[in-house]
Amino acid sequence: MAENLKVLAALEDSDELLLLSLCKEEKDNFPGIKVEKLTNEQCRSFFRFDKDDIEILRRALRIPQKVVCSNRTTARGIDGLCMVLRRLAYPSRLEDLEYLFGRSKTELSLIINEVLDYIHDNHCHLLSDFNMSVKSVKNVLQVRFSVVTGL
Repeated sequence: MAENLKVLAALEDSDELLLLSLCKEEKDNFPGIKVEKLTNEQCRSFFRFDKDDIEILRRALRIPQKVVCSNRTTARGIDGLCMVLRRLAYPSRLEDLEYLFGRSKTELSLIINEVLDYIHDNHCHLLSDFNMSVKSVKNVLQVRFSVVTGL
């Protein structure tokens, strides 16, 4: 570790640019997956959904075609949804997903949070409505049960 720091400290500006360009080229070698090119089995393995169902889910959740984050990072809506589905399907660190999606940890975090915020902001009322209906069904069942048992 200390040797790496000495090497980095000895770099001049031009060397840093060369190093950064090499890192960028390396990242470009891993452009990430394209959902359109995956098989149904791969989609089920990665995201727990069939390939066609992912697009149906995106439309049902009304996730836009293009997701724009607060720092102007953009991603296709289907890619953002796949990032969220992967995080929910398998507990992995963001750095594990860098290779899979061809994005940095920062970008992944921003996109995943943006999609989750979008889903929450637009659909949280459904969960509240569901909770209220479950509570009302419980109350009805309790009243009927007490009438039947005489309690």
